[in-house]
Amino acid sequence: MEMESVSDRYLNENEAALLTGLSVQTLRNWRCKGIGFPYTKIGRSVRYLRSEIISMMESKKITFPRFEIQKGLGKQMNEKETQALVWCPESERYCRAR
Repeated sequence: MEMESVSDRYLNENEAALLTGLSVQTLRNWRCKGIGFPYTKIGRSVRYLRSEIISMMESKKITFPRFEIQKGLGKQMNEKETQALVWCPESERYCRAR
């Protein structure tokens, strides 16, 4: 039998609630509405795959351009400098406006 990795462990409702910071009732409501995290039903038990929860949470991450720009340039920028930047799709990052 293979040992399951920590990231692929199945979690019960309480463990999933702790991992996400949501209440168990919110997870239940989301299941009834057909939204939220993918889950597996084993009899009456509900299990969430830890790696799927993490992956879904990462996919919903919202980053703020100003923070990403500052991180990329390695310096603090003021509001005027930030507004002078435009999104460059070819390099997939913000560049100085020309």
